Amino acid sequence: MNKTKFVGALLAGGMLFAACGDDGGGSSAESNEYSDAVAASIRSEGDVPFSDDEVDCLSRELVDAIGGPSAFEDAGLSPEDLEGSSDLADIGLDVSEEQADAVAASFGKCDINLTDAFLSDLGDEVPDDVKSCVEDSFDEDAFADLFAQTLVSGDPGNDLPPELLEDLMACIG
Repeated sequence: MNKTKFVGALLAGGMLFAACGDDGGGSSAESNEYSDAVAASIRSEGDVPFSDDEVDCLSRELVDAIGGPSAFEDAGLSPEDLEGSSDLADIGLDVSEEQADAVAASFGKCDINLTDAFLSDLGDEVPDDVKSCVEDSFDEDAFADLFAQTLVSGDPGNDLPPELLEDLMACIG
C-alpha cells in the first residue's frame, strides 16, 4: 500500500471512528437522561470499538463537560433531541473552547486510549510495525483534541493536526 493510500485509509478510519465514543473508574460524572441519550446515540452508530461501560462513561463525561443537564435544558434541548445526532452542532448547541477542551479531557477521564481504539478500528490493513510505531509515538492529547472537535462540530477539519501528522509520517516513513 503506498503512503498516500495508507494515510488516506488512516484518516478515513479515524473520521469514521471519531463519530463513536472506557469506564476506567476515573469518571466522576453522574448518569442522567442526557448522558443516557448520548450513549444511545453513540450506540446507534453501529459497531463501536468500546464496551458498554466505556460508552456510558464517555457519555456521562461529555454531558458533564458541556455543563451538565442544565446546559442542555437552558438551550431548550431535551434528551430526545440528542438521540440520533452525530455531533453537538447538529442539534444547535454552541460549545465554547473551554467546553471543547473539557470534552477532549473526557477521553482521559474514562481511560480511553484513542490510539489503540483507532488502530483496532482500522483492522488488519495496518502493518504490525506501523501499529507499534503509532502506539509508541502518537500524541494522545492531540488525538483527543481531534476527536473532541469532531464530536463538538461534526467537522474534523481538513487536515490532521500537525503533531499527529508528523508522528504518522514518521511511522510510515
